[in-house]
Amino acid sequence: PGFMSGVFSSANVGRKVESDWNMVYVARGEGNCDKGEVTWKFKMREGLVVKKVKLLVGSCCYESGVVTWQLCSDRSCLLPAAGQQLETEQLSGSSEIQLSARLGGGEGESAW
Repeated sequence: PGFMSGVFSSANVGRKVESDWNMVYVARGEGNCDKGEVTWKFKMREGLVVKKVKLLVGSCCYESGVVTWQLCSDRSCLLPAAGQQLETEQLSGSSEIQLSARLGGGEGESAW
């Protein structure tokens, strides 16, 4: 159960609970400033392909942290912007798409 149950792959990310701030979010491993990544894979049932993708991603960063989103098929990749709906037929004909969030940046003790 939890957000990791739907994840295809991940590196250096996990669920962070801050009880004092009453917040829960996905972050890089605490104390580890290496880049983090989480990927979700959507595979169509046999005989079906993507016609149109409508996607809205959201992310929030603190200090100088950065989240880069990438949506890929076997034909091309797109870079959706957080908070802006992406509607495209560029991935049309694909039987599989992947959505990745890459976490980076940050400074000091909170650079995770």
